[in-house]
Amino acid sequence: MSTMEACDIVKIYRRHLEEIGVEKHEFPHQQLLTATDMGEFSLAHCYNMLDRMEEHALANKMEEFYQELGFVKGVLWAKRIHTLDQLESESFS
Repeated sequence: MSTMEACDIVKIYRRHLEEIGVEKHEFPHQQLLTATDMGEFSLAHCYNMLDRMEEHALANKMEEFYQELGFVKGVLWAKRIHTLDQLESESFS
């Protein structure tokens, strides 16, 4: 995946999270999510991660980019926002 393609994926997820009204929030890394937190903070934390993902792509730190992309995709699937087919097609379009 090229830097441009990686940044395009970030833009797709950023736009989608903005459209559904998610606000950025960095959840404490040492804290576990409760059932309540999962609903409130999981997408907000993913939205917060997108800036860092874009920085990693632009710095050609693709291993870090892919790790975070996998996390974001897992949350989008677990929250029933994207299907596996959608997630795959967004990575290879």
